[in-house]
Amino acid sequence: MQGYEDKFYGLTGQTVKARLKKGNSDVYPWEGMEVPVRIDREYPTYLLGTVLPHRNPKGFGLSHEYPITIDKFDIYTGEMIINGGAVI
Repeated sequence: MQGYEDKFYGLTGQTVKARLKKGNSDVYPWEGMEVPVRIDREYPTYLLGTVLPHRNPKGFGLSHEYPITIDKFDIYTGEMIINGGAVI
């Protein structure tokens, strides 16, 4: 156990703001934006959520909802920032 597996965030049913520290990736293509994510379920090593409609990067209008898996290791290492870093 590395520590993050034991962390329970208690965010199920809540909407949080999430962004990737480095700005963009294939998994989280948000161009450094904070996006609204509704957390649907929490498991020992990851969160399942839904990215809610938001303005697409580079002005392409509103996005559609889509599912997302957020690895708790990404939160633990600071790669994924939830609610401006309030969730660690």
